[in-house]
Amino acid sequence: MREPAVYRSKFNLSLIVLALALSSRVSATPAKEMFLVFEGKGTVVGWDFGFARALYEKLDPKLFEAPVIGGTSSGVVPSAYFACHGFSPQSFAYQERTLANFSRNILDENVFTKLLKLFLRMPTEVPVTQMDKLIDAVTDNKTCVPKHPLVITAANVEVIDSRDTKPKKINYENMDVSLDGKVLGKACTYFMTVDLVKQFANVKKEDLLCDIRPIETSADLYLAMVAGFSEPTYFPFKLEPHPEKIISAYPVGKRLYGGSFPLLTLGQDFKKLNPALWTIGTGKAFQPRLQDRIMMNWYTVSMNLVNIRGMYYLDLDMIIPEAEYDHVGLQEIPEQAKWGYQGFMHCLTDRNCVVTDVVKPKSTLDFYGNDLGKLVQRGIAPLLP
Repeated sequence: MREPAVYRSKFNLSLIVLALALSSRVSATPAKEMFLVFEGKGTVVGWDFGFARALYEKLDPKLFEAPVIGGTSSGVVPSAYFACHGFSPQSFAYQERTLANFSRNILDENVFTKLLKLFLRMPTEVPVTQMDKLIDAVTDNKTCVPKHPLVITAANVEVIDSRDTKPKKINYENMDVSLDGKVLGKACTYFMTVDLVKQFANVKKEDLLCDIRPIETSADLYLAMVAGFSEPTYFPFKLEPHPEKIISAYPVGKRLYGGSFPLLTLGQDFKKLNPALWTIGTGKAFQPRLQDRIMMNWYTVSMNLVNIRGMYYLDLDMIIPEAEYDHVGLQEIPEQAKWGYQGFMHCLTDRNCVVTDVVKPKSTLDFYGNDLGKLVQRGIAPLLP
């Protein structure tokens, strides 16, 4: 009777070893990770909060435990809020109560008023302190150090400003700006939380689209937000108080930030670092051609071209029709949130939110030399329960 017992024990041991091997393979399978970028929309900031709520209700909640959050222009407000408070029914409820206290008229987006002021040589910018109450509301009175990975973009004004120089040139493949054949630097800066800075530590800085400025303190977060929304004609440019903290492939002297307009649609460098990352944008409205042309003449960069290139790397995003965008802009923030909520829901029914009509980059390789292939513009069907 011993012989069968030995065989049975060996058989049972083999089953245990096999089960452990299979379980280790399952646990080694990478979990789905999400990069959610709040793309700037001026005073239509409520849209982003509504879009995020709909996304949270429809996708697996695990995706929101540690997402990478991006913010550009006015999108720095929701991005900072969720980086500080996370995604939960409680955080959405608090946000809805808080936003009801703010008006869309916190900013003046009247083009004719700005043109008149420019004609009369009057300043169009308003003090950044006008945004302080809103910043306090989303950052716990400027005490928050982000709990989630966060990146905010800002223009490097001293690099791209060509109003008093010969025309500068920009290489949209890497955002290098040059004058007379000499590279002056990158067009933009990534304000990144320390965890993201570490992830990009081994990537050549010349291969990134932007310089890197770590977010280590609540003061750094405030600086990042102001740097990200201080667009020309809105707010005065923001001076970097600690240029020595900037990580760049090129020498950095005085650094002046001027809003996120050189890179409003984030995703490229994060997709190249983590090709499996699911990248989602909250929707974008394009600039009128005249406005885009003026900005390009003044600051070298075509915002619309950057947007349409950036959308290549997003699995889901939408171009908000101009008429819809203008209508939403007339609503107060809580009503805008309802439009953003429905905007995402329409992505699942009657609106195609995978933007394929884009400018494909010359190189679609990731940072490891592999072609991204079918890992872009995938939609989000695999993320739905």
